[in-house]
Amino acid sequence: MPPTAPTSSAVCFGVFEADLRAGELRKKGAKVKIQELPFRALKLLLSRPNEVLSREDFRAVLWPDDVFVDFDRGITSAINRLREALGDSAENPVFVETVGRRGYRWIAPAYIPPEPVATPEAPPVAATAEHIAEVPSPARREKWPYILAAIAALGVAGLFGASLLRQKNQQPGVSTTAPTSLSASQGFTHRPANHEAEEMYLQGRFYWNKRTPESLTKAVDFFTQAIVHDPSYAQAYVGMADCYNLLREFSVMPATDAYPRALAAAKKAVELDDQSSQAHASLAFVSAYGMWDTATADREFRRAIELDPNNSVAHHWYGTYLIALRRYTEALAE
Repeated sequence: MPPTAPTSSAVCFGVFEADLRAGELRKKGAKVKIQELPFRALKLLLSRPNEVLSREDFRAVLWPDDVFVDFDRGITSAINRLREALGDSAENPVFVETVGRRGYRWIAPAYIPPEPVATPEAPPVAATAEHIAEVPSPARREKWPYILAAIAALGVAGLFGASLLRQKNQQPGVSTTAPTSLSASQGFTHRPANHEAEEMYLQGRFYWNKRTPESLTKAVDFFTQAIVHDPSYAQAYVGMADCYNLLREFSVMPATDAYPRALAAAKKAVELDDQSSQAHASLAFVSAYGMWDTATADREFRRAIELDPNNSVAHHWYGTYLIALRRYTEALAE
């Protein structure tokens, strides 16, 4: 399936904007150096988001039929250079995911910016199916383990929202309608490298707490931007993991896509900040409900609570998990 012609010249994702007609990539308005082949690869990925593209798909776009080169090496090189331009990595992808020996997939939210109009505050226009698509919505599978996971995820969203609201109210002169800075008491020992990363993270949490398929997609976008601003920001990876967990529970994304991404993000968060209670709690959640790795889940839940006994999120998730295992006495204690 060849990529369709774009209906708009610009596509935005994270802090980047790709001008598909001019062949330019910009980061916060500044032009990013990128060669022609990596940009062609980017254009193909953006035209078919969340779809695994084979090496043959890339070969057809990157080179004419009468050109004979080492296609495998050329495709790998183009993807590597694209990742360098985006500050992405194969191990913990934010934009381009390597899928087994099958190919590559674009995983970040993207949208077409609106044209200037007379009406105030025109929202970004959702990309069309032929250019940038929303995450596919598979049929809902009513299985009790997923229902328990949904109860846990929705419950903690309320807890997190209440915690955030309390903190806002404690700050004089700060409006309760917009996200504000989080304190170190919420389970993280490492601060963001810059104000922009923290702002993007807080916006992500703001939309995550709305708990709708649309708001979760926005939250992923903001957490992605936070990671672009600060690749070592553990909180943003926790937010990303929490989003993918909920996207699965809302049936916006199949478990085979959502849980591996949540697991990768949670593991990265723990790697960046091993003293983070929230990071260990998120890793425990996806280990329990996504991987059914009970040994890891139990260990990570206990570690999260050990690091922060007041982490109501970890207690709530752990209690729900213990109910699933029919360990009712322990669950009541949580």
